[in-house]
Amino acid sequence: MLLRVLSNTVWIHLVLFIVPRVFKSCFLSSSNCFLSSYNEIPKYRPVYIHCRTSRSSYKSIKMLEKLGFNNLINIQGSFLQLSYYEYFNDKTTNRKKILTDYNFE
Repeated sequence: MLLRVLSNTVWIHLVLFIVPRVFKSCFLSSSNCFLSSYNEIPKYRPVYIHCRTSRSSYKSIKMLEKLGFNNLINIQGSFLQLSYYEYFNDKTTNRKKILTDYNFE
């Protein structure tokens, strides 16, 4: 499953490679636009890619590079690390969370 997130302040693409069961459990609150195919990923601006553990995003980048993409950036740390980081910040600063849920499992 491909999911695109567009930043409100800077025109970037964030592509999240996840399996459906993970998507049902948690994701970025601003995630709302599904890509139907890799043809929707732009080749003319940076594309940031991540997944739960960084494994699928790495494999996805290798596949997309074979298809001619050279603007791909793998976000190291993964959604799992983001969950830990955001949980800590949400609890210590009492702010509104940006994740629908934390994914620690």
